[in-house]
Amino acid sequence: MKKPIVSVLIPVYNVEKYLKKCLESVTGQTLTNIEIICVNDGSTDNSLKILEKYKALDSRIKIVNKENGGLPSARNAALDIATGEYVGFVDSDDYIEENMFERLVEVAHNENSEVVICGANIFPERTRADEWLYTCLSPWYKHYDKFDPELLYRRQDTNPFLWRVLVSKKLIDRENLRLDEDIIVGEDKAFQAKLYPKAQGISVIPDKLYNYYWCRPDSLMSKQVYGSLEKRVLNHSKLVSRIGEDIVSGKFEKNACEGYLEWAISFIYEDFIYLDKNNKRNVSEILIPVWKSVGYYSLMNDLPQWKRDAFGYISSFENIEKSKINISIIVPIEFKSRYVDDFINNSQKMVNSDIEIIIINNGMSNENYIKIQKWLYSEPNLRLYNTPKHLSYAESLNCGIDLAKGNYITFSDSHDWYEKDNNSLIDWQKFALEKKSEVCLCNFVKKISKYDMSEEKIISKEKDKIYEASYHDCLFKRQFLLENELQFKDNSLITGFVFMCKAILIANEVSKYNHDVYITRKMHTADWISTEKCEALLEGLEELLKLSLETKDFNLHGKVFLLLNSDLFKQLIVNNTKPYTMPTKQCPNGENSQINTVSKLLKIVSMADYEMLREYGFNDEQSIVDTLCEVIKQRHVFLGKLSDECR
Repeated sequence: MKKPIVSVLIPVYNVEKYLKKCLESVTGQTLTNIEIICVNDGSTDNSLKILEKYKALDSRIKIVNKENGGLPSARNAALDIATGEYVGFVDSDDYIEENMFERLVEVAHNENSEVVICGANIFPERTRADEWLYTCLSPWYKHYDKFDPELLYRRQDTNPFLWRVLVSKKLIDRENLRLDEDIIVGEDKAFQAKLYPKAQGISVIPDKLYNYYWCRPDSLMSKQVYGSLEKRVLNHSKLVSRIGEDIVSGKFEKNACEGYLEWAISFIYEDFIYLDKNNKRNVSEILIPVWKSVGYYSLMNDLPQWKRDAFGYISSFENIEKSKINISIIVPIEFKSRYVDDFINNSQKMVNSDIEIIIINNGMSNENYIKIQKWLYSEPNLRLYNTPKHLSYAESLNCGIDLAKGNYITFSDSHDWYEKDNNSLIDWQKFALEKKSEVCLCNFVKKISKYDMSEEKIISKEKDKIYEASYHDCLFKRQFLLENELQFKDNSLITGFVFMCKAILIANEVSKYNHDVYITRKMHTADWISTEKCEALLEGLEELLKLSLETKDFNLHGKVFLLLNSDLFKQLIVNNTKPYTMPTKQCPNGENSQINTVSKLLKIVSMADYEMLREYGFNDEQSIVDTLCEVIKQRHVFLGKLSDECR
């Protein structure tokens, strides 16, 4: 039998939905002299049956069955039996263009290259991938006679992703190259870090010959990389350390060491800053010795100042004392966030070895980012998470819950503050522990400023006042939130209130700490919100009404109608539901009548249980429909004006 030109390696694990398309794209290659090595990595679905069916139709297919060991292990099993002149990699949930291997081999022969790198298409287009991925998979042409560190550390379009790389089998055998099976995230990059420096000729071409299924939710990569932010950075630190160790053992030139350090520090830093103090120490202990061995101190003057600062920050945790966190304070900061200076000055007094603050940077201004970063460098228990894109307020709070390490979690806005020192928080948490509380409330206090002697305050031990609090005035036991999968939902102005009510209804132990801890600043509230936000608000009220009826909680039932008919909510809803004149063709679904919002309002009013409301204290049934009546009144006014115009 003629020796195959390319050995195509396909690791297979539970991909029955995608495998047929993948195999058809490989068996249909214009370069026919190939062998196709499929490694069934312990699949539990119908993947093996599909492989056997295609093998019966195509003698070029070989099947290797093994216990599940992960992607690197499966690729190594295929490498062990590959006999082709070149080796190519295809993931079993992707597919390739029909001329992929013909084109890659052509370039390898014409340019005498042991490695050829191509581009790739991304599918599906919706939801659209991040821009870096499009950049990564859209390379520009260049041929390298020998290894250049830019291939690994400066060019974004030549790594990672081993599936768009053709490799000479002679190179693999000559250097005895295999993937690191203990690197489960970034294994492609780790292999390329060993591969590229040993290659005699590397060609990069812009041809997009591979089709990458970038967002399969059930993929191994989705679970490992995107399932846990913390797990991701810990795995990345292992990758960075391994590449550094390979550099030290291979004794590369200065420019390779410098390129590695520039890449490694920036690659790790963005993730490092959101880790808790104990995990920062774990990562620091892994990386700092390696970076020193690579030659950091001899090369530091060639690095940008911010990377030297980042190295100093990461190294400061190498020998820091570990401690248990009792309270996590989650603080989202956006571009329009105000009083950030006041927040920093006040919070510096709060943080200690027991309390951590998690800043969720959801698009904060550059001015505020500089201030927060300066504080970050001086406070070990401050954490900073930079969202990859702008999130809703609810999503940013959920990020904080996912990151928190404290026994209890609480939430703050940058314009609010805590009482004079951290004793108020610590005493609150001690009280919650004593009461074995899953939710512990403190007094609700509102002031114009820290120096305002007047205040709005609600102090009560009574159950009927429990819904008067804000979610900022609550300590939530972290384990309780995780076990019950409690997450914030975008309900506009009542996002936090809905979350708090759900927690209170689910919790077995709810307590009240009758002291001032959290101070809410009196802020201006607009009298109009968008239709989308108005509908989200009404959906939140509807959800709470359903819960109040299910649990027969007349206090919550009454509170919802109190909110619905409050001056603020009435104004917001009335201003949002005013109809306006537009051509019918432009509003085929009646958008100009705000019919969806009005329908939601009608549904809420129809859910009123008058017996529960009387028990709460509503004696005037008219007051329950005040907001609805005002909406109807405004619509009558609109229709009257319209009628006058038509005369």
